This record gives sequence, C-alpha cells and structure tokens, in this order.
Amino acid sequence: MALVLWAVIVSLAGPLDRAMNYFKYISAIFSFLTIASLVGIGTFLGTNLFTPHETRYIKYPNTNGHWWTMEATHFSVLTLCGFIMLGNYFLPFLFRPFDAWKNLKGYVVGLVTYVLLLPTFINIM
Repeated sequence: MALVLWAVIVSLAGPLDRAMNYFKYISAIFSFLTIASLVGIGTFLGTNLFTPHETRYIKYPNTNGHWWTMEATHFSVLTLCGFIMLGNYFLPFLFRPFDAWKNLKGYVVGLVTYVLLLPTFINIM
C-alpha cells in the first residue's frame, strides 16, 4: 500500500521526467515482491501437495498425563486453487504447442515480463 501511495504522490508532485526514475524503482520493488510470493507459493505447493499435514491436540490427557495428539491429512481446496492459478500462466503453451515450441524463447521472455510487470501495471497504470 505504501508503494502505491508513493507512486501517486510522485506522479502528482512533480514533472513526469523526474518521476520516471521513481517509477522504475517502484517497478523493481513490485517485481521483487512478485518473485518472492511466487517462490513462497511454489514452496508451499511443493511440500504440501493436495494433503497438507495437520496435528490436532485433543483436550483429554492420556494415562501418562500427556495430551493425546492426532495427526491427520485432509484434501486442501486452497492448494487446488493454487495449482489452478499457477497453471493459468502456462495456458498459451497448451493452446498452441507447436507455435510455442517453435518460438519458445519469445514465449518464455513474454511470460517472465508479464509476471514481473503485472503488479506495476495493476498498481500504477
């Protein structure tokens, strides 16, 4: 939120030629935050898959005076939504596989540029 507020103040406070440097810094920060969030999402999805581990504590003590623990796994709809959302980035590769294979470099550069600059487009433009 502070970055968006900073972008609004910079764009309204001075001439555009001086504000462009600030927009480049804001864009770099947004790109770093996007990379960090995608790494975090990928790590979560890679470790948990569709059945995240959960430990539940029951309120009744056992005969030794310790608490009963129950380890359970369950199907996670949130994880399924994460796979679907990350899978949307690869739809162009699936819809046009021969063109994607022929122009793989262009598709990869376009995907990386899109992912890195999407928060800048949403928040500044």
